[in-house]
Amino acid sequence: MLKRIFKEKKSSKIHVSKKGKGNVDENDAGYLTGWFASPNGNPAKAEIFIDGVKAMDILANKFRQDLISIGNGGFLGFSISLSALPISFLNRKIIKIDVLPESKLSLPCFTVELTEDEYFNKVTLCNSGYNIENIERKVIASGLWDEKYYYNKYLKEYGLEVDALKHFILVGGVKGYNPSSFFNSEYYYSHNDDVKEAKVNPLSHYIEFGEKEGRNPNDYFSPRDYREANSDLVDFDGLLFGHYVQYGISEGRPLKIKSDSKLVVSNSCLTSFELAKTNEFENLLPSTLENSNDKVIAYYLPQFHPFKENNEWWGKGFTEWTNVTKAKPLAVNQLQPRYPTDLGYYDLRIKENIVEQVELAKQIGVDSFCFYYYWFNGKILMETPLETIYKDPSIDTEYCICWANENWTKAWDGMEKDILIEQTYSDKDDIDFISHVSKYFKDARYTKVNGRPLMIIYRPSLFPDMKATLKRWRKWCLRNGVGDIHVVMVQFDDVDPNEYGFDAAVEFPPHRVGSQNVSQYMNFNGSFTGSVHDYNGMVSNGLNKKDEGYTVYKGVTMAWDNTARRNERASFFVNSTPARTERWLNGISKIYDTEKRLKQDRLVFVNAWNEWAEGTYLEPDAHYGHAYANSVARFKSSNKNSPEIAVLAHIFYEDLIDEIIDNIKNIPVDFDLLITCVESSYEAVSKKINEAFPDKLVDITVVLNKGRDIAPFLLNHVESYHRYKYICKIHSKKSLHAGGIDNWRGYLYERLLGSEKQIKTILKNFEEDEYLGIQYPEYSEAIKPFIDWGSNKKTCQDFMSSLGLDCPDELPDFPAGSMFWFRPASLNALLSKPWDMSDFPEEKGQVDETVMHAVERCLLLLVQSEGFRMRFLSLE
Repeated sequence: MLKRIFKEKKSSKIHVSKKGKGNVDENDAGYLTGWFASPNGNPAKAEIFIDGVKAMDILANKFRQDLISIGNGGFLGFSISLSALPISFLNRKIIKIDVLPESKLSLPCFTVELTEDEYFNKVTLCNSGYNIENIERKVIASGLWDEKYYYNKYLKEYGLEVDALKHFILVGGVKGYNPSSFFNSEYYYSHNDDVKEAKVNPLSHYIEFGEKEGRNPNDYFSPRDYREANSDLVDFDGLLFGHYVQYGISEGRPLKIKSDSKLVVSNSCLTSFELAKTNEFENLLPSTLENSNDKVIAYYLPQFHPFKENNEWWGKGFTEWTNVTKAKPLAVNQLQPRYPTDLGYYDLRIKENIVEQVELAKQIGVDSFCFYYYWFNGKILMETPLETIYKDPSIDTEYCICWANENWTKAWDGMEKDILIEQTYSDKDDIDFISHVSKYFKDARYTKVNGRPLMIIYRPSLFPDMKATLKRWRKWCLRNGVGDIHVVMVQFDDVDPNEYGFDAAVEFPPHRVGSQNVSQYMNFNGSFTGSVHDYNGMVSNGLNKKDEGYTVYKGVTMAWDNTARRNERASFFVNSTPARTERWLNGISKIYDTEKRLKQDRLVFVNAWNEWAEGTYLEPDAHYGHAYANSVARFKSSNKNSPEIAVLAHIFYEDLIDEIIDNIKNIPVDFDLLITCVESSYEAVSKKINEAFPDKLVDITVVLNKGRDIAPFLLNHVESYHRYKYICKIHSKKSLHAGGIDNWRGYLYERLLGSEKQIKTILKNFEEDEYLGIQYPEYSEAIKPFIDWGSNKKTCQDFMSSLGLDCPDELPDFPAGSMFWFRPASLNALLSKPWDMSDFPEEKGQVDETVMHAVERCLLLLVQSEGFRMRFLSLE
């Protein structure tokens, strides 16, 4: 808890300078009161200045009996509540308040000097009608008070060591300050003029009256809707918004009943497209770290404290939190804004906040922080957190640095437009830089690779001669007692570290592993100029990415969403979940195992520990709790498993999604989903399947309606097939040309995915026969009349010839309906062919003589050409 030093004192006098006809009265009622004579006998205007800065206009027109003798019937008095004045002590002990009458030549300025203690004591007396202790109890019990949040956001910067709760009740609330990240005081005032005019504390009013009267605390919560959406709360007589904050979020409770009518979209949303909504909230798991093979290093952003340059560029008091708190969702169910919980809106000038971060990192298995380092030709920005750790050996954490060698721009893009501070290079600067940071290298806590200090360079291509710079650095370190250094480049705009002489490269997702831009399928209005991608696709790309000829340290990101910085120009990834991050981490460990990496080369980088404005962080928040932190903790346990099977599904018919989901749920082991769909079904496919399987990888690619289910099978996800031992290929089949053939689709689904027992038998068949390449349903009685060459024989012969293989005269068995389980290696002849969309005809309802029909009928021949065999599937 924060230190409470509010002291009840007897009020002191307000010191007054009297130089004419007027006065500021001595009183203890919490008001600035007084009078001044008007030259023309009418009520007079005046201005109030606080420390020389105009604060407000007032009018001396209040009746006072003692002023009748000097004219205007006694209406020459004024009275202003001290709590209404924009007072901030800003490390000063005394505030100077000037009351300057409009007729400056005939009346003097009246000056008040007020100490901080006097101010707060007078405000307390001004509100003596309140039962302060009773209000305090109710505010705390509401669950809507966050003392750490309030102190760091409104008091710490100004050095105000006062009782934070009393400050909010008596002063902060009427100034529009928020008691926590949930309750919005300005919103409450702007929607309730009567409360604002009465200058009543907004949260106190909401607790006592507002919720009962149907008033809302912010722009997304309605007490009435919340009660209606949660039947167990019908008779709940407590504070509903408090229930939602304390319990509803973690329990995944709905805010309202979803209406069948047109979706009501938030004012900030630029599309009605509805993203998947899932609940992955977790409390922090007990620490059970057992995996010492893989070393986790998390990038650390230090921009969570104000400093001179940011004050000048972005406004006084700017930190990363400034952007985070202003973010608004651009699509329905987009997680914006983000709300920190346990660590709050911390200030990194405070050592205790850094210590809390270090303790959490150690508990979940983060081995080192990699601090972004901002060096500009000798000028260093945001070094405070790093210096705090460096200067205090008791802070038990490893750390290293990444020189973020970009220009700083107003667009947050490191380019050459609207530059705030420019990055320049020279031979001298090379030496100045390495000599300055070498002090960190000598720290026993600094992260080392095989005994060599680790340093990362973000944009090597921006150096005029990176190779020469590296040579200077290495030479200087060897000559000055540092020894050899391990220098790594980020794979940003260059890939091969050998080009410059780096020791290794490091991935920096989402760069170079980003997935398909799906914003074109989301019906954004014209003001949106950003991009939207699927997190699942990024995970797949990250696990499929191959680098040869050099060492690459692989990396993950929890998500990516820079809406807080770029608004309608944002790029963001959807469908990210902690379980998918854990899948990515486990997949990396499996890759390292396959490569037989030495322990010193098993570094895994996480982007990032605290990139709140880019939506990627391990620190706890209101939506996920500690779920992302737990994903790292589980990875650092001894249980690291990657799924060995996948379901490959092409979904054209949106109305079959639920049927497909029901069948997939029968799979008794872990699995991934590789999905293709057409644009018209994308929203339903993405939402329903991601909501049904939030703990699975659901990699969705939007494709053209061309080539039926065969083109998607051969053109998409192919690079992912190698990650699995067995894959089940299905699609949303209707076969309209044959009248449905007695629910042929259902017949096939039942034999491929119809029950847990059926699937276990299929997997057992594969395990017991290493040369079993493909399993597919036996022919149904309804389909047997259709099993022939038809007019496809010539098409099949041409297709097999294109692969250098023969096609027999006799029709081979084949998986009619093109749904089957297969071992990827058994279809190498088919999958290694360089397919192109031009290989497939335009959709015209063809029933024969296409390459799709040839592939279907020749599958067994292709399997046999690779030395594998087939097996029919019947019901168990």
